[in-house]
Amino acid sequence: MKMRTSDLCLLGVYALVMGALAGVFLWGLFEIMAYGTKFIWQLLPQRLGLSDHLSYYLLVCMAAGALIGLLQRYYGAYPDTMPGVIAKVKNNGGYPYDRWYLLAAAFLLPIIFGGAIGPMAGVASVTAAIWTFISQQIKLKWQALSMLAQPGLRAHLAVIVSFGPGSAQEAQRIVLPKKVRSVLYAIGLGTLIVLLNVLVITGGSMAVPRFDRSHAVGWSQWKWSLLLLAFGMLFGIIYGILDRFTQRLYKYVASHIVLVCTLIGAAIGLSGYYLPTILFAGGEQLQALFGAWTHLAAGALMGVALLKVMLSVLCLNLGWRGGPFMPMIYSGVTAGFGITILIDCLSPGAALDGSFAAAIVVSAMLSYYFRQPVLIIILLLLCFPLTYIVPLTVAAFVSAKIAEWVGKKRAET
Repeated sequence: MKMRTSDLCLLGVYALVMGALAGVFLWGLFEIMAYGTKFIWQLLPQRLGLSDHLSYYLLVCMAAGALIGLLQRYYGAYPDTMPGVIAKVKNNGGYPYDRWYLLAAAFLLPIIFGGAIGPMAGVASVTAAIWTFISQQIKLKWQALSMLAQPGLRAHLAVIVSFGPGSAQEAQRIVLPKKVRSVLYAIGLGTLIVLLNVLVITGGSMAVPRFDRSHAVGWSQWKWSLLLLAFGMLFGIIYGILDRFTQRLYKYVASHIVLVCTLIGAAIGLSGYYLPTILFAGGEQLQALFGAWTHLAAGALMGVALLKVMLSVLCLNLGWRGGPFMPMIYSGVTAGFGITILIDCLSPGAALDGSFAAAIVVSAMLSYYFRQPVLIIILLLLCFPLTYIVPLTVAAFVSAKIAEWVGKKRAET
């Protein structure tokens, strides 16, 4: 189909506006998440005078767990994991968006009520659903404009501003020219990503913990790298064991998902009262830990890291669905701080930098479990300065290769 240049410009503006609206929508979800978290964990208990009452945290989190369980029982497991989102987009050419409100609720509820999960799985699901809707609308507009016989700007604008006829099935059958598709999708998706990043950065509701750039990388650090690498892989092994165990457990308890989610809520409520640092994704807690970890005991830091792993795996595999990356980063960094203090106690004058240790440990932990070193390096460079790219890269590739070798040996036996 040939199309006028003016119509292509109109479609470009449409893609830009839709991308901007999608970015604002996602940012709105983040703001709801931030305010909802503050309301449930600070404002409401203070207003009720129940900040020091265990019963409040248990009641609220168990009620949230029951609601999450009911949503899954009657509507299915929302949100999808990252691999699940990618698989649906590849196999179906898009992501279902007809129940976007359930998707948004399933994304927000576990995070607002303290689940030890990251937001990325929910963000990926919501973004995929939004972008599927936008891409289908672009296709339908393209077809409508191509078939429009009536000249004049008013008629063409009427097509753009109306939702017009057409279904998702019809949109899937429409094939845009490759160049047109690339340009329009780049405009829409680019606008979404750029605007969302600007709003998030200025709003601060999704802050990513950042190490400062003053840390040196020299032989005094590298001589401890093998020990740090082994320690990080140990945490990766522990995470994998717990992950497989809870996945198997889910098969036996899936028919009682409401009860299971309620019990996970009870565990979160207990944690919120006795050890709130292991709740949520861990970004804000990690930021607070940067200035305090040197005053804590090695055993306490390692214990917190292990408890975070346990609570995160329970949440992720037993109903409180979300992403694993940020909780794992929290655990790896905390464990890295812990072994730094331990080494300093056992070998005074070791001069091991906590940030270097954290970088090696968290990179080894994540890469051993996921076996995707390039992805892990890119992800961790959001937290660590570029000067740490060498230790991050070495730890990521070495631990991933060891994990692959162990996996092959296990398969042979």
